[in-house]
Amino acid sequence: DGFPENKAAGVPCKYLEKDFRCRIHHSLKDRGLKGCIAHDCFGAGQKATEIFHSRREWNENPGISTEMFRVFHGIFQLHQMKWFLLEALALADAEETKELTGQIERVTYNDAESGYAVLRIAVKGYPDLVTAVGTIASPAVGEVLNMRGVWIEHPKFGSQFKIMEYKSFTPSSVKGMEKYLGSGLIKGIGPSIAEKIVSLFGADAFEILDSHPERLIEIEGVGEKKAAAIHEAWLEQREVRGVMLFLQSHGIGTGYALRVFRHYGSASVRVLEENPYRLAIDIFGIGFMTADKIASGMGFSRESPLRIRAGVLHVMNELTREGHVFVPVEELTASAAEILSVSFEMVEKGIEDARLNQELIIEWYTDADKKDDCAVYLPAFHYAEVHSAKNLCSILSSPFNGQYADPEVVIPWVQRELGISFAGRQTEALKTALSSQVMVITGGPGTGKTTLIKAI
Repeated sequence: DGFPENKAAGVPCKYLEKDFRCRIHHSLKDRGLKGCIAHDCFGAGQKATEIFHSRREWNENPGISTEMFRVFHGIFQLHQMKWFLLEALALADAEETKELTGQIERVTYNDAESGYAVLRIAVKGYPDLVTAVGTIASPAVGEVLNMRGVWIEHPKFGSQFKIMEYKSFTPSSVKGMEKYLGSGLIKGIGPSIAEKIVSLFGADAFEILDSHPERLIEIEGVGEKKAAAIHEAWLEQREVRGVMLFLQSHGIGTGYALRVFRHYGSASVRVLEENPYRLAIDIFGIGFMTADKIASGMGFSRESPLRIRAGVLHVMNELTREGHVFVPVEELTASAAEILSVSFEMVEKGIEDARLNQELIIEWYTDADKKDDCAVYLPAFHYAEVHSAKNLCSILSSPFNGQYADPEVVIPWVQRELGISFAGRQTEALKTALSSQVMVITGGPGTGKTTLIKAI
């Protein structure tokens, strides 16, 4: 998925040129195809291929494919961040935010996965339809949007209103109601049924759908079963909009609100009211600081056990990013108390709560000074450490005759096969590998670790 047309895994797209550019990127939309228009890697693929691999194609050089794909993921994140930063700078340089209210006349584009949409909106005071872009939950023709955002100039498509925040309203005019109902948003209602509903019930159409769905059988071609299905689909859309409004009212932006709703569904409101700190764990992109701000706005105390437990996990994650597999309990307690602005005793209780909830693992160990101390692990790191040790012990205890192969024979052969000549330290390392059950290879970038591993 993500390519213009179906293709087998590992086979390059047939539209990929020799210079690594897409031959039809400019016409994807006109052809009715998806691809970069919906799944943009922000140029990371081209950068990984051109710069890191001297314009060699991975499909013609299978040996570099694994490394290239690993490099690509890192470059993609950097390019994505660069794009966000450039967009933020553009918004900072733009005029102050404006408010527009208008009715959606056409949904030009809507990515169901990300929620990104390109809309054409009729706004009072503007002679032509306004092009608005942003993250919108299931936009529908006829829907009224109250938008806050900035005007931007797209190099190809011209002036656009970039939506930063919005509120959605169902239309109040009969004409708007018919467009809204016939947009395809409500399962079971097409343009024909929408026209009949509005013709029969007029301005009361939404009230009928809300409270008197049994009257839908008055419409020609609608039986009891179809009326019930229409009512259920109508209520489902009402629920979606209600949840989105609740999330936005508590400071969750439209993009994240859509992620939250997709994760929790109709339980979104209940989950947030019970424990907004779950957002930091469950929703990618929402960290502890954002969840803490949302919780504060909802009235959660700074000393809430939920906040302290989530804060402890946040501090643990930050410390592991510095390269630590575990953290001494005293260091964790001090760091968390400072960041959360609470007492050591509260943090200690939070650590215990997290342990009981199987979010942390605590073990005693002896430090370099022969003193007993408590080590706190995130479960994934504890599992990795324990099983790495078990695997090493298993390898070391396996039968071994002292040498896997004669280094004087295999090293020259490997050099011929790879077309390289090993440096002195690399040759020593290969000899060690051939006479050892376990060997640790270390070294900074460019010291030959990858070459050595290929040789082994």
